[in-house]
Amino acid sequence: MKYKKITAIISVLKVEDVEERLKHMNVPGMCISTTEGFGETRNSYFGDCMSEHARVEVIIEAERAEEIVNGIMDAAYVGKLGGGIVMVAPLEAVYRIRTKEAL
Repeated sequence: MKYKKITAIISVLKVEDVEERLKHMNVPGMCISTTEGFGETRNSYFGDCMSEHARVEVIIEAERAEEIVNGIMDAAYVGKLGGGIVMVAPLEAVYRIRTKEAL
């Protein structure tokens, strides 16, 4: 089976909305962490220009990737500059550590 990794950088204010949407979409697992960075917008109040965001990572069957991306974008939407990004990358292999099996 082919898998894709979806990584979304979103507003920390939208984390619960995205988490609930992904659970509702029966995503089998996700990883959410806080991160700092800048892109389209910069935090001019601090010398390093960094802003706090959340990173959401999902590994999903390739055929479900577009559905999951759309769910994330809908739930994370804030309608203004700095609303975030979603990236999709193919995975060469995925292994379960406990059983050492390839998925």
